[in-house]
Order: sequence, then C-alpha cells, then structure tokens
Amino acid sequence: MTDVDFLKVLLQKYDPVTFFAFIRAHELYNVSAYTPMLEEPILDLGCGDGLIASLLFGRQLEWGVDVSQEAVDRAVKSGSYGRAWCADAHHLDLADASVGGVYSNCVLEHIDDLPGLFSEIARVLKPGGVFLFTCMAPSYYELNPVFRALNRPGLRGLRRRMIEAENALHHHVSIFDRPTYETMLSAAGFSVELHQFFSPPDVTNYYALRDTLSKYAFPPSFKLTHSGLYIRQLVRRRGRNPGPDALNEQYDRLKPLCYQRPPQVNHTDGAMQIFAARRVDHAIL
Repeated sequence: MTDVDFLKVLLQKYDPVTFFAFIRAHELYNVSAYTPMLEEPILDLGCGDGLIASLLFGRQLEWGVDVSQEAVDRAVKSGSYGRAWCADAHHLDLADASVGGVYSNCVLEHIDDLPGLFSEIARVLKPGGVFLFTCMAPSYYELNPVFRALNRPGLRGLRRRMIEAENALHHHVSIFDRPTYETMLSAAGFSVELHQFFSPPDVTNYYALRDTLSKYAFPPSFKLTHSGLYIRQLVRRRGRNPGPDALNEQYDRLKPLCYQRPPQVNHTDGAMQIFAARRVDHAIL
C-alpha cells in the first residue's frame, strides 16, 4: 500500500475524462488494502502502460505482461517493471513456481478461457502465493443507470442491443459471480480467501452514466467507439490543459464519493469485485 492520492494523480492524467480517472482511483483505493498479501516477486497480468501498478505499489515490480505491444512499449519506457513483454497470458515465459504474487486489474472480463488462464497462473505461482485481481460483477448491468432505466416493457430490446454493443466494444466475455469464480479457481488449485464488492450504487451512478454514453459517436448508432460524442465535447469545452483551479474543484467534489469502501468484506452491493485466491500446496494436504 502507498500513500499516493490516486484521485488527484489520475485526474491530472486523464482530464477531461474525469469519470475514467474517478473509477480507476476508486478501484485502486479499494484494492490497495490487500496488496500486502502479495509476496515478491510480483507479476502484473495485463499491465497496460504500467501506470496503475506504479501508483498502487509505489515501486518497480519484477514483471509486467500484456497482449498489446503498444501498451508494453509504454510500460518499458515508464520503468514500472524489471521486465515487460507482450504475450498471451495463457503461455507465460516464466518458470514453474517462480512468482511470489500475481496482480491483475480489470482484465479477466476480457479473457475467453479463464480456466486455462487460472491453470497457467497456478503453474507459475509458488505454493501459497496469492492471485489478487479486480473484475466486473454481473450486477454492473443492474446498477448502471442507463441500463437500469431501460429495463422496462417496450425498452428491453434497446437495452439488450446497447449491452451487446458495449460488450463487443470492450470484449466483455467473462463476467461471473463469486460461486462461478470459486469453482474455476478451485479446479486450478486455488482457494479463495477474500471477496469484496466495490463501486456501490452511488459510485456506479456517477461513472457508468458518463462512461456508457461516452461510447456513442452519434446515437442511436450501435457502432460504438472509445472516443464518442460526449468525450469530444468534453475535450472541446475544457481543452487538454485545464488550469489547477478546475482540477482542484473536480477533486474536492469527487473525493468523498471516490474514497469509500464497503462497511465489511462480503458486502453484497457493487458493480465490481475483488478476489484474493491462494495457490494451494497439494503436497501438504
């Protein structure tokens, strides 16, 4: 865990797309409580450009791997990892039982073959090592204010098309509940030690409304984009280099909403979730 103010840093990084900075900061704030569970050396699975890991851990990690060569190039340049490389995470260029801990940030919902991925992570983890990850929860679709508003007679067909379009844009193919994850992880040799929801309804209302609408280039077209009409309007209105007063105003407004955790582990209300699964040493069972 670090003392970094995630929201302040990410607002500066991603402004004017403040909703993206907001949800990433909320996610980091929640998962940061559990990073001490990870032993060295640590693998960042789906490392992106390395920014998230550098904020979360506050030091260089041993390894980072991502399927995007462009992202890996930025990660190498950032110095966030001792080694970063481009690869399919189902085939890691690491020795058996060589990794102390594995971290993954909002990656698993994009993976088609989770059982195969979990088996590969179990292979490289040392016995007793922890796999800590965040991912979307099925309740995202019910808590998302756009999809919730459309969940009524006469609008459910539109709702279905919008969900299908968003899932296609992001390759959301593996969004499962806790029992399903536990079954898959157990089959790969893991024991789930922790599960926590985050992004409760008030948090989800803020970011999901803006995130969902931001993907539409010209509603009601279902050919979604990462830079839709809403984001282009934000950039045009705010410019790409807002002054410190504007950023401070956003920070003060969003901080109380961003920096909240559920009252206890196993809280049942949230659009996203955290798991910590420990690799079982079958030799001592």
